[in-house]
Amino acid sequence: MGDTESGYGYGWFLGAMAGEEWVHHSGENTGFRAFDAWSERSDRQVVMLSNQDRTDAAAVTAILTTTAGH
Repeated sequence: MGDTESGYGYGWFLGAMAGEEWVHHSGENTGFRAFDAWSERSDRQVVMLSNQDRTDAAAVTAILTTTAGH
């Protein structure tokens, strides 16, 4: 990203994972968590819905990073 880019647009975060550009959004409410990510290049999408607010977003990111090249 350039100096003037924030990595955020219209409710979606923009960034790279394992060398691939992704857009993603997450949310939470008491007792629930959600995550949605999409890669235009590979046309892959990941949606995670959890009924536990203890779901670890870092663990989900690690899994996505590991599988992003497959």
